[in-house]
Amino acid sequence: MCGRGDVDYSEKKIREAFADLGELDVHFDLSSPRHNVSPTDPVPVVHREDGHLKLDGMVWGTREERAASKRPILLVRAETVAKGSLASRTRGLVMFTKFYEWQGEKGTKRKPYAVRQKDGRILALAALCKRTVTSDGEVRESCTIITQPAAGPLVEIHDRMPVLVTDEHLATWLDPSTKTDAALHLVQTIQPADSLEPYPEDPLKVV
Repeated sequence: MCGRGDVDYSEKKIREAFADLGELDVHFDLSSPRHNVSPTDPVPVVHREDGHLKLDGMVWGTREERAASKRPILLVRAETVAKGSLASRTRGLVMFTKFYEWQGEKGTKRKPYAVRQKDGRILALAALCKRTVTSDGEVRESCTIITQPAAGPLVEIHDRMPVLVTDEHLATWLDPSTKTDAALHLVQTIQPADSLEPYPEDPLKVV
């Protein structure tokens, strides 16, 4: 699930979305829309760093040095987030205007759907962030989106969906003093699945 996303909002709109949490430092180019954003592309992530609220570009997909597979981890199940090193990761929010799901079995011709908020609000997808520093001092930031069982209208399309963070839980999710398992449990008590609007998308737009 959630193999693509769109970023189509202004700097003013993203600042307004987080106005209750303080000043948002924007370090991601929002001057033009980005459609069909793919894994390993940079995605806009809101997170806290040294107490500051920031919107940075992070690579979608985290590489794990000790993992058997060298493929980047794009998605992680909410059911396993509290286990191992994942629980200590910085939490962030991938900010999409819509994301895409594909209906049908793998190996078949699957039908793509775009999913957006009915009221046009920006989607805040729960994510875990990782920062690594290379031997030559280059800082690399990446993220992994958290998923959960599908609900509402998405059940007819896919069995999984992103964990969505509503306005009332933005502060808690970004608060580093709250443990990840507790923050995730609170966030999942309100999942606005019924406020989502899935609709068929042109397959040529999301290849």
